[in-house]
Amino acid sequence: MTVLGSAGSAPATREELISALNAGQEMLIVNGHVRPGSAVEPASSALILISPAGQIDAMTVEDFADIGVPPQCVILGCDGAGAATGTEWTGLVTGLVWAGARQVVTTTVPVIEDSLTAALDAELLDSICSRGAVQGLLNWQRSAAARWRDEPSNPATAPYRWAETVAVRSGDLDAPPMDRWRGLALR
Repeated sequence: MTVLGSAGSAPATREELISALNAGQEMLIVNGHVRPGSAVEPASSALILISPAGQIDAMTVEDFADIGVPPQCVILGCDGAGAATGTEWTGLVTGLVWAGARQVVTTTVPVIEDSLTAALDAELLDSICSRGAVQGLLNWQRSAAARWRDEPSNPATAPYRWAETVAVRSGDLDAPPMDRWRGLALR
């Protein structure tokens, strides 16, 4: 797996991301910031990267469509689905589907940035890596729901910590994944 960003082997720049995607990853995992689209143009949503000069570099839905992405994508950034923007559900998740993803897991609300979220994200990613994007999400949410039923007053088990994550599917899910994709993570 290629990891880009503060926890990775290279910075999360457009060049590094394109290079990793061209190397043939089987899954794209992004734990970062998503710029929402506007009410006028919900598809203007973008993944926030860093430029070599240290400036913000917004990689848009259109940019991803031009490059292509692996069949499975996970976006753990604030409202990657675009559910809170405009009057239609168009965001980074839609752009990834347009770019070739068959399964995308993402959030529908702003994400709380704390150690509990990091621990829950790690659980989710373990489940996704062992079962695939959609099935991994569903299994993780079932487990989180069971913990909440056992401890409904514990803020760590509250649904706002796990129920806002959704899955989107597209295309022929029974088709074998492309052999050239391996694994990529941005953190």
